[in-house]
Amino acid sequence: MSVKLRKLIAHYEAEKAALIAQRAECLEEWDYGMARRFTKALAVVSQQLHTLYHLHDPQHEKKARLAKRIELLAASTALNTGYLHRYELERIAVAQQELDALQALTREQTAAPQATQLQEALMRLLQGPITAFTLVFDPVKRLYCNCRLVRRTLLLILPEVQRHRASHLLRKKQLRFLQGLGFRLYDQQDKLILITPFAVPEDVAHVKSILARLALDGLLYQELLEHAYISYREPDMR
Repeated sequence: MSVKLRKLIAHYEAEKAALIAQRAECLEEWDYGMARRFTKALAVVSQQLHTLYHLHDPQHEKKARLAKRIELLAASTALNTGYLHRYELERIAVAQQELDALQALTREQTAAPQATQLQEALMRLLQGPITAFTLVFDPVKRLYCNCRLVRRTLLLILPEVQRHRASHLLRKKQLRFLQGLGFRLYDQQDKLILITPFAVPEDVAHVKSILARLALDGLLYQELLEHAYISYREPDMR
C-alpha cells in the first residue's frame, strides 16, 4: 500500500470513529435529528473507505465477509455438540482455506506489483510517446477528465461543469473541494482546470494522488473502479 493511500485510509478511519462517537452522544441525549445527520455522514465516509480499501486490495470485501463468516460459525460451534458441531467445524475449515488462499494471492501481488493503467498512461506522457489522454469515469454520463501535457506542465481538465451541476453529479460542496485541490473555473465557469508541473518521475505520483482525490472526494464517484478506463491515441509515425 502506498504511503498516500495509507494516510487517506487512516484519515477516513479516524473520521468514521469520530462520527460513531458523536452519534452515540446524540442518541444518549435523545437528539435524534443530529444523530440522523451523523448517520448520513457516516454512510458517505464508509463508502469512501470501501472504495479506498478496494483500490488497495480488490479482494478486501470478500476477505472481510469470509472473516465474519468464520467468526459467526465459531460462536455457533461453541453452542452445539455432536453432528452439528462437526458440520460447522468443517464449514469453518473450508472458509479458512478460502481466506488463506486470498491472503496468499494478495501477498504475491504485493511482492510483484504491476503498473496500473493510469500509471502506464502517466509514464507515457512523461516519456513522450503521447501528449494527452482521457480518464473516463462514465461514458454514458460523459463524466471524464482530460489530461494534456503542454511542455513541462500538465493540464487536468474536467469539462461540462454546468451540465454536471444541473444533473447533480457535481454539487457545491464538491466544487469547493475541487477548488481547494487546485482546480479553477474557466470558459464561463464550464470547465474546471488544474495546472501542475510534470517533468520528473516524482510528478507522476503527485498527479495520481490528485486524480484519486478528484474521483473519490471531489466527484464521490463510487463506481470508479468498475467503470473507469483510459483513452488515448497513439501518435502517427508515418
